[in-house]
Amino acid sequence: MSVDLADLKRLKITKRTRAWLQAAAHSSGRSQQEIARDALDELAAKYIHAATVLVALATDEAHAGATQAHSRDSGGRRK
Repeated sequence: MSVDLADLKRLKITKRTRAWLQAAAHSSGRSQQEIARDALDELAAKYIHAATVLVALATDEAHAGATQAHSRDSGGRRK
């Protein structure tokens, strides 16, 4: 990775997560730190993508709502 890394210091994880990290490290030959770093980065990318899609959908909905509002008279009835 060529991005800046921050040390989370004494990050506490569950026993289940620790077991998964140990198994993944053992089966892949990669370090637990590398696996955890990649997993967190992948999760962040998914959440960021979902947020980006949500913003786009909300913008589309707002635009559609504004278009519908312009097609109604002051009493809320369609023109």
